[in-house]
Amino acid sequence: MELNEKLYELRKKNNWSQEELAEKLNVSRQTISKWESNKAIPELDKLVKLSEIYNITLDELIKNSIQSDNVTFNSTKKSKKKLKIILIIFLIFIILFTIIFSINMSNRISIITDISKYYKENFQSIGVTKSGYVIENITERDLNNINENYNKYFYYVSENGEKLVKIQFYEDINSDNPLKETYIDLTKENIDGLFDNVTEIDKTTDTRKIIDNYQFDSPIRKATDSLNNYYSLICAGNNVISDKEMAFDFNNKLSKKENVYSWSNNKINNSKDNISMILRNNNLFLLIFDNYEDDTTEEKRELLKIQIDTTYIPTKEEVSVPEI
Repeated sequence: MELNEKLYELRKKNNWSQEELAEKLNVSRQTISKWESNKAIPELDKLVKLSEIYNITLDELIKNSIQSDNVTFNSTKKSKKKLKIILIIFLIFIILFTIIFSINMSNRISIITDISKYYKENFQSIGVTKSGYVIENITERDLNNINENYNKYFYYVSENGEKLVKIQFYEDINSDNPLKETYIDLTKENIDGLFDNVTEIDKTTDTRKIIDNYQFDSPIRKATDSLNNYYSLICAGNNVISDKEMAFDFNNKLSKKENVYSWSNNKINNSKDNISMILRNNNLFLLIFDNYEDDTTEEKRELLKIQIDTTYIPTKEEVSVPEI
């Protein structure tokens, strides 16, 4: 109980008016009123006189009030200490979060940089600036059917601008003999994006025909188009650190384990798309695109494997149309 409250209770207990108490203490009624309303505090001699009038010790008169002040002070002190501890914990959390986030971002940017680098060095330049050998294996699967295409691409690029490709089409991955061979001069692309004067040889009958307006489904173009859907991942090039869409989109999972890189994005066309890039012994480059719809009633899946063996470089004779 505060001093002002105690003075009021003691006066009421003795059935004295403010005027009567003031007369006993030789003070004005207004002074008593100020003490009881906590607008003023009695001087020491008045406190001694009050304790004598009420027949209590001075300690009993003021003790609770002093304790109350101490409690308030201690409570305030404890609150400040708690607040300080909370602030320290919050700062530690912010620092740890920043460190973890920075490490994660550094790792993601490193993965994106590696993918971009290896893709351009081993894949994108084949058929454009250098010769190369590519194997394409496409497996399409739905609930009742599985279709598989297995093709080999032999690219030849010369210093004087020749760009040729021979495609061998196989019945399945275990076949040794192609069903047909197609020879394309990549410099003869017309305004519609098709190719003229394409030679197709049926190996089962050893017959050939010349085709104009031929659509060349290059695995390199397929891969580039698919990769570009992932926020221009490969197109980022040397400025990959500025590719904020890719780096900061944490729905896009990125991982690296030894020489295997993989990433996925579940937001493209409401499907689940996963890509893996595998490097083996620095001479085998493998891209795997696994695209499947999230449908519990029917399985519909396409698995595209594109393999580049950098140890085998086709020659012009191998890619040129054989004589009749």
